[in-house]
Amino acid sequence: MKKIWMIMGLIGVMVLFSDCTRVDYARDVDCVGPNWTSDNKVEFFKVERIWKHSKNFYSERTDLVSEKSWLCEINADGTGFKEIGLVFDDVHQWINTSSSAGEWVVFDNVTEIDNVTNSFVDGEIWIIKRDGTGLRKVGRGLNPDFSPDASKIVYEKPDSGIWIMDRDGTDYRQILDEGMGVYPSWSPDGSQIAYVSGSLYIIDTIGNIMDTVFIRTRGNPPDWGPVDSNAICITNIYMYPPGAYYPSIVYLETGKVDTLGFEAYSKICWSPLGTRFISRDENGYFIIKRDGTNKWYLKDKIEGGGK
Repeated sequence: MKKIWMIMGLIGVMVLFSDCTRVDYARDVDCVGPNWTSDNKVEFFKVERIWKHSKNFYSERTDLVSEKSWLCEINADGTGFKEIGLVFDDVHQWINTSSSAGEWVVFDNVTEIDNVTNSFVDGEIWIIKRDGTGLRKVGRGLNPDFSPDASKIVYEKPDSGIWIMDRDGTDYRQILDEGMGVYPSWSPDGSQIAYVSGSLYIIDTIGNIMDTVFIRTRGNPPDWGPVDSNAICITNIYMYPPGAYYPSIVYLETGKVDTLGFEAYSKICWSPLGTRFISRDENGYFIIKRDGTNKWYLKDKIEGGGK
């Protein structure tokens, strides 16, 4: 009988406290999709997330209740941060990469992920003006990159190769049907496109292969250097010691490869003036000079300054 009363008492306590739920909220701010503008500024997206953590007597859970993204710009030296305008105001957005030319920015929003390989499967392509106006979805795909005059967009469709379309989403056409071709990047003179498929390949805007650079890229995106440099920067080339990821500059005419003296874990973006780079390490996205000095983090410039 005593055990019965103990069990009943325990049940009573659980019932009593089942509605006594403690709720806490947490805010985090991040920077995603940075790239250079034509006038040597950094455009990126500030993402603010609000999390709700609920805990009661017998369970607890954490839910994302709010997610907002703003288009932002900042000078190459870390001064002049500007929050230009709200882009998205809904949960489950995933801005991955962006490109800017002239007054325009193009970016992708990932909509489907392969949970086994943790790779992106599908996404939406959006355009917006640098002043925050003209937001518009123009197609489906990933990793878009503007032509130098912003009239066309090159992008990838997973398992369907590389495509080009007009800025407004019309006149889309496949230029490469190789399903493994990823991360297209338009040359500054508009005549060539680099992409990765194990090694680094250069094609014209019709899809004819112009050059092949047999370096092991580990599948990360290439980025062209300044006009007339005829060079491409790419990160995560296999390096020694193992586990060290250093970006390298590949000079296409000579095949010479120069390794830069700083680590970078993701796509590296080369500034139009050729003096700085954008990349990411374990602490987030950073901007750094070519000689490895004057390194600063995007997130440090926006913490506490958001909406």
